Amino acid sequence: MNIARVISIFIFCLSLFLNRAFSQDTFFSLNGGLANGISTQTFGNFYNFTENSVFLTDEQVYVSLGNNFSLGGTVGYMFNDNLGLELGVNYLFGAELKAKDIYLDGTTDYSMSSNMPRLSPSLIFAAGMQKVDPYAKLGLLVGSGNIDYSVKESIEKDVAEQTLTMDGGLAYGLNSSFGLLFKK
Repeated sequence: MNIARVISIFIFCLSLFLNRAFSQDTFFSLNGGLANGISTQTFGNFYNFTENSVFLTDEQVYVSLGNNFSLGGTVGYMFNDNLGLELGVNYLFGAELKAKDIYLDGTTDYSMSSNMPRLSPSLIFAAGMQKVDPYAKLGLLVGSGNIDYSVKESIEKDVAEQTLTMDGGLAYGLNSSFGLLFKK
């Protein structure tokens, strides 16, 4: 079990005890999670290639830069039993993706990873019921991160390395969640 999974399990267990019930008050929560690559894509010549004296093989490596672990927290305020605001902040620690070319006289190693801080302002709509309170959160997701791409080429005893950091731009999307709050 890697360190990201241990941390996410710890944060999840901690958040079970730190969350406060929605009321006409300020609340906060801590959260962590793991993301899987549902929508993968190809990236340039990011593939595994093998050459020997008999045959050539290549295999496309599909990448998802949102893969791995995120950690964050939220703070919010319920104006009444039915309406509130929340601001979420989290950081995506992207997984390192690797590919390798193997030639007769050397190798080329490729590596790619991403990181992104994200803000998520949301509106909270709650039914205001006493024991089991259904709620919905609807909001935006805005982030700005970077992608690190490196190439290391080794031919016999010569080694060449190149690292490229791509940043700038803005990632945006929608954020929503629906659930039930069980009150004591």
